This record gives sequence, C-alpha cells and structure tokens, in this order.
Amino acid sequence: DMEGLTIKDIATRSSVTAFPDENLRVVLQRMAPRDLSRVPVVSREDQKQLVGIIRRNDIIRAYQIETVRRRSPMSRLAGNPPGTTLIQMTVTKGTSLAGKCLGDIKLPPEFLVVHIQRKGETILPHGSTCLEDDDIVTFLVKEGNLLKLESFWATTQTPVNSEEKNQ
Repeated sequence: DMEGLTIKDIATRSSVTAFPDENLRVVLQRMAPRDLSRVPVVSREDQKQLVGIIRRNDIIRAYQIETVRRRSPMSRLAGNPPGTTLIQMTVTKGTSLAGKCLGDIKLPPEFLVVHIQRKGETILPHGSTCLEDDDIVTFLVKEGNLLKLESFWATTQTPVNSEEKNQ
C-alpha cells in the first residue's frame, strides 16, 4: 500500500557522498558505476552537515573549462608537417604573375601558398590576393614535388614587355 509508505521506508541508508576538498576524478569514479547523476557534498568534520550537491553536469562542465584553459585553440608547429618543406619564390619584376590574383593562377593541388612577404609585411593570402612585383611567396610543398614547383613557377612567370603591361 503506497499510502502508508514513507521516505524512510524506501531511502538508501548508505549513500555515496563527496567532500569539498576531494578530487573531481575520484568523485566521478564513485558516481559512474552506480550511474548517479548527483552526490551530496558533506563536511569532512561533520558528515551529517550538507555543504552542497555535485552533479555530473557540474563535473563535465568543469572538465570542459579546464580542457579549454589548458589547451589553446591553436598550437604552434615545431617545424613543417612531416614530408613537407617550405619554399620561397620571388615574383620577378616585369613578369606576367605581377597583378594576377592567386585564384586566377592554376596552382596545382600539391602546392599551398602559406604567406606572402611584401615590402616587409606578411600577407595571409586568399584567392583574391593579387601578386605584385618582388613579392616573396612561401609555398608548403611535399618533398617529392620541389622540382615540379620550380618548373611551374618558371613557366608561369613569362616576361611582359612594357607596352602589353600598360594596355
């Protein structure tokens, strides 16, 4: 009969508790096997004194915050990715590359333009970035494609006479 039941009749007598100074991992390890979503936090000096309640969501949120805090969203590479090298090529003055945007140059997929040095400034390129005379273009290239890049660069830079350039 449900009418006569009290909480005392159905309550768990040996409950899982946590102390305020306990490590989160330890408390989570105690909660997980029992599939507990929350645990009372009691005073170490008086275990009948309720200090608060720790919820599984609180622990997950604390873990996420700590993970973000410890790990920057960006990390610096020590060198190049394995099997690649950085190569710099200069846009020769008076050639057809000057004035062309990167998106218009049929760059093979084996090459990645990392940045462009122009008059002492670093430019992070996009397809709409146009090259200028004396730009130093830095490519990330798989090591087996170095000669292919040199050949591509040489054939792409055709001399332009001053009459064609002014039209």
